[in-house]
Amino acid sequence: MKRLLQSVACGTLITGILFVIAATIGSEKVGCVLVWQACVFDTLLSNQADRELPITFIMGIFPGKPIYAVPSYLLLRKLDSNKTR
Repeated sequence: MKRLLQSVACGTLITGILFVIAATIGSEKVGCVLVWQACVFDTLLSNQADRELPITFIMGIFPGKPIYAVPSYLLLRKLDSNKTR
């Protein structure tokens, strides 16, 4: 259970860092590379041409948590198994 919580925290942290970097850069193309899941979500749900940080983009950030939590979980599991050897 501890590893699961740590992986969710890592997924949230990675998503948050990528979002802050994307928002700081200000380039929509670079932002869509860093926070690609938000751009996919935004493209599927929104038809507006020009917008500044719409709610659909912000809602699209949330899928990044489990997307990055799974590799974090696997990495933490691998690191724990290496410690016991």
